[in-house]
Amino acid sequence: MDHVAVLCDLDGVVLDYPAAERQAFAGTATRLGLPDMGAVLPVYAAINADLWQEFERGTVTAEELRVRRWARLLDHHGLGHDPAVVSADYLDRLGRAGPVLPGAVAALRRLAARVPVVAVTNGFSAVAHGRLAASGVRDLFSAVVVSDDVAAPKPDPAMFRAALDLLGTGVDPGRVVMVGDNHAADIVGAAAVGMDTVWIAPADADPSPVATWQVDSLRSAADLLLG
Repeated sequence: MDHVAVLCDLDGVVLDYPAAERQAFAGTATRLGLPDMGAVLPVYAAINADLWQEFERGTVTAEELRVRRWARLLDHHGLGHDPAVVSADYLDRLGRAGPVLPGAVAALRRLAARVPVVAVTNGFSAVAHGRLAASGVRDLFSAVVVSDDVAAPKPDPAMFRAALDLLGTGVDPGRVVMVGDNHAADIVGAAAVGMDTVWIAPADADPSPVATWQVDSLRSAADLLLG
């Protein structure tokens, strides 16, 4: 393997975020007496995705995001619950949901047996660490970097530099590879600090002019990197 370390996104690469979201949302929705989850969850997911994009652009803060998504959903359904209280309930449930993607654990194990693997994820610290613990894969990571702790989300260079700092003094970014599924946050962000990148891309994605490699899963990324 040509690289001395791997940085690895979590959701969409190792952890199954949609499954965790469904699990957590079902409990909160039931508590709130929301209508049929099959109709409500897609509305919430769209609101959430829009706000995360705003967060990554720096136009909303993490605190605003976690409450505003519920405020919008509750307003959409004409419910008068306190969005901060609802958010706390949901995040507690989400932090205990740890489903993983098929094949991801075996691939992660193979990588971790060769080089340090650092998780680099946008999200809330308690939720990220809770989900890692629930998933059973925490011990495969040598370190975890969460945007909540860095106070800057990917693609901000601070996230990638924080991971490099944890790897030790003098690590050359060119000897480190970032594996992620979010092209703007993971691939463009890591490339900007001089890292190689592996983009886990949708099946219908066009070739990336930025990614060093483009694959379909963490399993394929491990095959590529380990030779």
